[in-house]
This record gives sequence, C-alpha cells and structure tokens, in this order.
Amino acid sequence: MIWHSVALMTAIGAAMFAAGVAAVAISQRLRSRPAGVQDDDAADGRADGADTSFPMLVENSDLAIQILRPDGGRLFINRACARLFGFERPEELLALSPFAMVAPEDRETVRQALIDLIRRDRGRILVECETLTRDGGRFRTETHLQQVRWNGEDSILQIHFDVTQRLRAADAVRQSEERLNNAQRIARFGSWDMWLDTERLEISEEGLRMLGLGKSAHPLRVGEVLSRFHPDDIATVKQARAGAMRNDTPYAVDYRIVTGDGETRFVRECGEVARGEDGRPERLSGVVQDVTELRRAQDTLWEQESFYRELIGILPDTIYIHVDNRIVMANAATVSMFGADSLDDILGRDPDTLIHPEDVRAIRARRSSYTIVGQRSPYARFRYRRLDGSYFEAESCSAPIIWQGKPARLIINRDIASRLEAEGALRDSESRLKEAQRIAMVGDWEHDLDAGTTLWSDELYRIFGTPPADAPRTRQAFIDMVHPEDREALLLSMSMTEKTGTAVTSNYRVILPNGDVRHLRTTREYLSGKNGPKGRLRGITQDVTEQKLVEAELRESEKRFRDLVEGSVQGVMIRNWDGERRYVNRALLEMFGFESVEAALNAPPGGFVAPYERERVSRHAMARLGGADAPADYPVDCIRADGTVFPAHFYVRELKWMGAPAFHISVFDLTDLKHAEQALRASEENFHDMVENSHLGVMIRRKNGERVYVNQALVDMIGYESADYVMKLDQDGAFVAPHDRDRVCDYVYRRRAGDSRPTDYEADCIRTDGIVFPAHFYVRETEWMGEPVVYTTLVDLTDVKRAEHEVQKLNQELEARVEQRTEQLRQAQSELVKQERLATLGQLTATVSHELRNPLGAMRNSLYVVRNRIDGTDSQLSTTLDRIDRNITRCDGIIEELLDYTRIRALAPVPVTVDAWIEEVLDEHPIPPGVTLRRDFRMPAAAVYMDPARMRRAVVNALENALQAVAETAPPAGDRSPEVTIGSALRDDRVEITIRDNGPGIPAEIGQQVFEPLFSTRNFGVGLGLPVIRQIMEQHDGGVTLNSVEGAGTTVILWFPASFPAPAAAASGS
Repeated sequence: MIWHSVALMTAIGAAMFAAGVAAVAISQRLRSRPAGVQDDDAADGRADGADTSFPMLVENSDLAIQILRPDGGRLFINRACARLFGFERPEELLALSPFAMVAPEDRETVRQALIDLIRRDRGRILVECETLTRDGGRFRTETHLQQVRWNGEDSILQIHFDVTQRLRAADAVRQSEERLNNAQRIARFGSWDMWLDTERLEISEEGLRMLGLGKSAHPLRVGEVLSRFHPDDIATVKQARAGAMRNDTPYAVDYRIVTGDGETRFVRECGEVARGEDGRPERLSGVVQDVTELRRAQDTLWEQESFYRELIGILPDTIYIHVDNRIVMANAATVSMFGADSLDDILGRDPDTLIHPEDVRAIRARRSSYTIVGQRSPYARFRYRRLDGSYFEAESCSAPIIWQGKPARLIINRDIASRLEAEGALRDSESRLKEAQRIAMVGDWEHDLDAGTTLWSDELYRIFGTPPADAPRTRQAFIDMVHPEDREALLLSMSMTEKTGTAVTSNYRVILPNGDVRHLRTTREYLSGKNGPKGRLRGITQDVTEQKLVEAELRESEKRFRDLVEGSVQGVMIRNWDGERRYVNRALLEMFGFESVEAALNAPPGGFVAPYERERVSRHAMARLGGADAPADYPVDCIRADGTVFPAHFYVRELKWMGAPAFHISVFDLTDLKHAEQALRASEENFHDMVENSHLGVMIRRKNGERVYVNQALVDMIGYESADYVMKLDQDGAFVAPHDRDRVCDYVYRRRAGDSRPTDYEADCIRTDGIVFPAHFYVRETEWMGEPVVYTTLVDLTDVKRAEHEVQKLNQELEARVEQRTEQLRQAQSELVKQERLATLGQLTATVSHELRNPLGAMRNSLYVVRNRIDGTDSQLSTTLDRIDRNITRCDGIIEELLDYTRIRALAPVPVTVDAWIEEVLDEHPIPPGVTLRRDFRMPAAAVYMDPARMRRAVVNALENALQAVAETAPPAGDRSPEVTIGSALRDDRVEITIRDNGPGIPAEIGQQVFEPLFSTRNFGVGLGLPVIRQIMEQHDGGVTLNSVEGAGTTVILWFPASFPAPAAAASGS
C-alpha cells in the first residue's frame, strides 16, 4: 500500500529531528538543574538557558506521541499528537477517552490490540485504524504500540502516523482556541493572605481545593492549614516564612500535603511580606501551585532521556552532533551511512570532511543562517562523502543546540532515494484521497433555528440528488423528503438535540425526487445562538445506503458462516468467561458422542477432558482469565460420552459472543494423525537404520554446500573419528584426492549455479591416513526436512577395482589358456590325424608285413638249403648268397620298423639308474671300427622311472643315426676323426640323454622335415628313426631336440621329466 509507505517515511523523517533534539535537551536539562529546585518559570513550563530546548523541541516535534496507562488513561501527549487529531494543545486531548478519536467500527480493534499487548507481554504491536478528527473528519492512521517505563510506571507508548495528510477543518482552530482558554482557566493556581497578628488565613477557592480543604463558615487559622502539611515539611515552611519577614525578601518553598483520601501532593508556595502604613510587617501574601506532576516529571527525566536515546538509535536516518567542529555523538545509522566499521571511526571527526568539497560552502552558509537554539533549518539536498571516498546524496537539516553546556549543532541526514520514492507515493496518495472524498458521500449542513434557514455543502446536494436551486430550504421541506415511517423518530432525535445540547446520531431514509430511497446517517449538535435565542443545529450527513446493503450481506454472510461451522469436520465450542458453554457445532457432538446439543452444553465442567488432564486444562483457563500467559493451542487427551479416550488438539481464541467476551475453542481429533505419525516414525526409523547400516556412504547437503547429514559408513570409509567432524569440514571436496579435487568441485559449483553437470562419476578419494581409494559418486537432488538438498551416495570401489583387476588378469590367463588349449587342440587334431594315418598305415603294414614275411621266410629257408649244398666251394656264389641274406635281413628290419612305429604300446615304467642303463645299451651295440665313442655321464646314482625297452629303442635309433652320419664323413683330415659322444645330465628337473656326432650335419632347408614319417636323406631306410624317437619321448611326457650345424655335426637331446610317474600312475594315465 502506497499510503502506508508515505506515512511511514513522512513520520520517521519528522520523528528524527524531534526525537534527536528532545533527547539532547533532556540530557542538558538534567545536567544543568540542581535536584529539588524549581522556580516560577519552571512552574509555568518554561526554563532558561539549556532548558528552553526541551519543551520547545518536544512540543514542536513532528512525531505524534502519547503515553497511556495500562487502564487506558493518557499520561502524556505532545503537540504533534494533538495536532494530528485536530487539537492545538495536548491538554485538550488528555481530557478525552483514549478511544474517543477512533472511529466506532475500529474501536474494538484498538481495544483488543491494547489487551493483547498487556496480557501477552508482547514487546511491540502495529495496528491500523480509521481515526476521527475533532471536526468530525476521518483519516487513516498506523499506531505503533510498545510497553515502556514512564515516570517509574509500566506504561504504553503510542506513536501515530497520519497516512492521509488530510487538512484539518477550519473550525478545528476555533475549537482548539476554546479548549486553550478552558485550560488556562484551570491552571491550578491559588492565592492566599495570612495576617500575622491573628494568624487568620484567606485562601481562594482553587487554593482550598489544592490544599484539600473545603469552604468554611469561620475564618481559617494557620494551625488548621498546617494540619494538612506533611509533618516533615512543617518546620521548613515556618523557617521560610520567618526568613522572609526577617529579611524582608520574597520566598519560595516546596512542601507536601496529605489530602483527605490519603494522597500526597507537592505544592510550591511563593510569598512576600506586606507592610502596614507604619512600615511594620502586617501580613504575608502569595500564591500556591500544585507541582506534583512537575516533581514527578523531574524524577523521570533520566528515564525519558534513555527513552529518547533508544528512539534515536532505532531511527533509520543519521543523527549526529558536533561541538567545535568535532563529532561528539552519532547513532548507528550514521555509522552505516558513512561506511564506518564502528562508532569510533565517526567520533572526533571534523563534520566537513564528510561533505562533498563542492557543497561545504553552501552547508556552512545554511549554518550561519540558523543560529537560535532549537531553530531547525528546512531539509535540503546535499552530497556527502563516505569513509571509502565514494559520494552519495541525502537530504539534510540541522539545528543549534546546547550539548553539555557548550554550543553545538544537531545534524540529521535522510536517504534521498527513499524520500523521492515517498514523494511520488504521496502524490498518488493525495490523488486517491481526493477520489475517496468524492466517493465517501459525506456532506455537512447547518440550520439556523431563529431564521429557519438551512445551508448545505455541495456533496449534500449530490446525496439528495437535487441541484441547489431545487433543494429544500426549510426544515419542513427537509422533513417532507424523509420516509414517512422514519419521520417521527427523526423529529424526536432533533428535539432531543435542541433540548439537551448533546450530539445525537440518527439513521433514516429519504425519498429522492426520482423516487429512489436512500439510507442516511446524520450526526447533529446544538450551538448556542449568536443572532437569536434559539441557536443553531450543525451536523454531517453520510449516505449509508451501500453500508446498509453490506450489513444485509453481512447478515447473510453470518448465516453462511454458521452453516460453514456446522458443516465443519472440526469441533467448535464457544464458552463465556465464567465457564458456561454457549455453543457447540455438530462435529463436536459427533466427536464426543453426545446425542444432543443440550447434553453437550450441560455436561459437567471438564466433561470433555480425560480426568488426568483436567487439572492442566483448568490451570490454563484460569491463567487466561487472569490475564497471565497461557498457551493458546496445546494437545490434550479427551474423553467421549462412552468413556473412550482419544488424542485431540485445542485451539483457544478470545472473541466477542453476543456482546460479551468469550473463548472460541476448536477441537481437532488427532486419532488418525497419531496413527499416521506412528507409521511415519516407524518408516523414518527403518529408513535411518537402513541408511546407517548400509555399506554405502551417504551425505546430504543444502544447496549452499552446508552438510546436514552423513552416515557412519561414510565416516568409516574416509577414516574420520565421528560424523560431527565430517559435518564441520569447510572445504568442498575435502576428502577427494588432490588430483581429482578440482574436477569434483567444478561439478559442485556448476550444480549450485543450475548448469548441467554429471550426476554419476568416479573419483579417487583420500582417507585421513593418506591412503587413496577409488570411489563412485551418485548425486541426486531431493527434499530433506522440507527444503531442497543434494543427496550424494559414495561407493568404495576398492574391492570392485581389485576384482576388475583380477578379472582382467584371469581374462588374460584365460586367453592364454584358450590359446594354449587351442594349440593343444590343433596338435591333438594333428596328432589324431596322424594317429588315424598311423592306424591306417599300421593296418597296411601288418598286412604287408604278413604278406612279405612269408616269402622272405621261404627265401631265407631256400637260401639256407642252397648254402648247405654248395658248401662254400664257390666263392662268387657265396658272395651273392651273402648279399641275398643281407637284403632279406634289411627287408625284415624295414618291416619291423614299420610295425614298431605304427604299433603304440603302453609304457611299463620301472626305476632305472640312467648311467648304468646307458652303459648296458652301449655294451650290447657294436661300434664300427674307426669311430671313437665318448661317454659323458653325470647321473651316477640318479634313478628315475621309465620304460627301459622303449627308451632303449629311442637311444639305439639316435645312436645308429649318429654312427651312420660319421660313417659318411670324408677321410680324417688333420686331427678330425669320426666321433660320437653320448652323455646324461639332470637339468631343470628333467633327465637329458645327449647323442652328439661330428658328421656332415643336416642342411637347414630340411631341418624341419626330419621328424616327418617316411622322410629320409639316405638311399636305404624308411625314414622312421626320428619319428619313433619323438613318439617314445612324448609317451614319457618329454620330447626330442635336434640341433645341427651343416659341416660340424648334429646333437640330439632326448629328455623327459625326472618326476615321470610310477608304473601305477603311468598305467592310469595311459
């Protein structure tokens, strides 16, 4: 509301100067006046020197202030407050009821605000109401209510702010002057004369009243009057009078009197000696004045100074005082406006250093124009300088004052930005005010009873729907326009006003010329005649037709409200202050199981509350009735008519019911709510247990980064002692490893800024012991305790990463094994193919060998017969027969080799001493002449398992190949001669049998073909020697290695594991 801000800014601006000057004046007044001393000027409300500033500045303050007693009586009103309500002097308003100037429709609101402030001991209340001026005008005010101490008593401070700026009516001045004259008449001064020879007293009527004495038929004596004096003050009065007579000087003395009702009042007596014609003292004459309030005001000056200082401290504009060009006092707003860190930065400064250099001269010129103490300069706009060197504009005013006995100047600066805004709002408010006056439909009138003429305002013509020329000019013409049913009552009220002179308000209807019926409300008062004996009637008339319509709607609304209350699901009960139930709704009956309204209303006291709760509820009710603090809403167990107890909640409010104070009690059945709360608590406990017992770390943070929850799993994960320590970590990403911290913090900052950001990511974290571990962050936005938060789940990936590493390692091993197994399968497939081929070859060989051996056997037998017949006589024939015999033997050997290669037999391993076994094999095999056989045995005592027969076949084949190779060597040249070396050794847990020769070697291009079956480099043989060797060694889980250098010889190594299985294992393996 714009009018609200206008009133607030205008009132605060005026309050600054008045409150500041008043506080300074109070301080100077307290310091300059000796305690207990009053003079005539002070009795008149005036003071000289420093004291002149206090009444003048307070009375001229723009802040409308009044102080009330708790019972509503006014204690203090300043001039601004009186002017606000259309009065010139505060005394005029003091005589009225505190609610007299509040519009009737808002009086209850203000009264309730005061009751609320007192009963609940609330520090401050703001109430808005429609307020009346003395001349009958209406304007809107905001009133700030606050409890204070005033004159040593609990009081209520009221500060009124006019939010409409309505001009006062012209006759308010006249009425203010009349009240001023009346106030002067009751100034409470009394005069007296005391004859010294007879001690007879003559005292005026006001003096008698002041001294608590009534009129007496006989002359008063000094003793009678002294009986009213306080016993402790009688000697002081006598001494002052005696001194005046002795020194022939005027005197003044303060003393106390005790009134008839026991009240003690302070009186100031001033007198002088009157001498007779002979020059001797004849009598004492003087005046007495009741200075009780003045003495009490003096005792509370320090309290008032504290009050005004506090008021200055809370004002939003700057107030500071400088003496001799040095700032000696400043409020908090000054520190803030000039950008200071503390009050010490302001105090002691030259005030001109806080002014823009270009405005210093103008401000000094204004100071020289206003030199009278208390004379305030008008507000003007200037530029000021903050302590940091920047400049700002403000409106400023100043006034010369006395500060601690020295000339000083009070400066007030107002924020110009707020002022400009307020001025714009004021213009809008004034425009709306004019519009409101137009539509308020209020007109004034005056009727001269002697002349019988009536004067109407322009608005009244519009209300009656007639132009001025056609308006009723006489009283009877006006009565004729009144609705016939309302004429008698209106005439009666008019007559009452004329007879009693009291103001009377009438409601009636009029019939307009166009036939419309309007409802009017007129308030009239009687004024004594000036031009005749009858006088005048004056009043205001308002068109309340719309109000009547609204009242009708209100009645309808009340009916709808009652229907609404009756249809409510919550129980409602109205109870007056003596505990009597006046109303219950249908929901309350059903809630408590009553069959009828009468049963509920007549239930015994406390019948709605469980027995064990009745004492507490009764205590609350008694406290509330006594004006003490009591809870307005509280839970309580209730009891139904059938005796069942259920939880409920009471909401208690004060209201008016049928014109009397009462309590409105709303009752809520909490049965379902309690069940829901229990379920919710169980759910929360389950959730809490689930989160706390989870192996996942959980952290909840507000949007500003503040942590509000971490679970134990997160605390254990990062190695801290407790969750409280984690909650206090300041740095974002405090437990993220340094190399990932910037990235994670960037995610956090982007999330706070509302930008896109990853919600699932991995980062390395660091424990308190410095160990870095991998983790995964899951970030989600959700709500926690009704506010948006960021929910982060932290998963320790140490085991996952270890498992991934193990899986990767196993995958690599698996790939190697698969590759190895694939190779083995390829070899097995090749071996299978070879075995199939060998099986086929074996079958073929068996058939061929059988078919060949029979003729070979016949040939050998025939050769034997032939050899016996020739009996060695023919040498040529013997040579031929020998050739035939060798070839038969050779063919038989070829057949044997084929059968041996194709027929794979199971091994029969036995423990064998390798070196001794090789010696036996060599001893059985002839060595051709010219060939040197060397032995290199290195396993003299080593015994291993092997099949001696099969191994013999392998060694013999290798040895024969070596002997055949050296046999092909050219004749020895130099020191080279055919040589074969056979040896044994145990290397890398395997047995090696080596046969090495120095023959011609094997060409490199056929080195890989020598192990293929049926491949041979000689003209004789079938090429099965090396394949048989390899077959035998593979049966022993070993192999054969061939190294050959063409022209240097060949080395064949037969090897098998030293741990070759025993016969049982070999059998099971085969």
